[in-house]
Amino acid sequence: MPLDSVNFVTNDQLETVLGQTSATPDQIAEGIAINEDARLRALQISLLGLAGIALLAIIPAGRMPDYLPGDIPAVLSSGTETDDADLDKSAH
Repeated sequence: MPLDSVNFVTNDQLETVLGQTSATPDQIAEGIAINEDARLRALQISLLGLAGIALLAIIPAGRMPDYLPGDIPAVLSSGTETDDADLDKSAH
């Protein structure tokens, strides 16, 4: 979804369009209030959806191993190859 082409109607744009109709000033004010509420509701729903997606990330993260610092020897965690002499030094 290209975010640079999202269509929103500003209050000024709505007031200009409604001003060209036979709507009374009270009807125009009510239309602008409805538009403001709809924009706020749309923002709340989209943020709620994003929060729901973020909460879904807990499911795969909960299956990660419970390693604590020091549980994995430095030789294995660094990814470097060592010879048997280095392994004997780290065991003592």
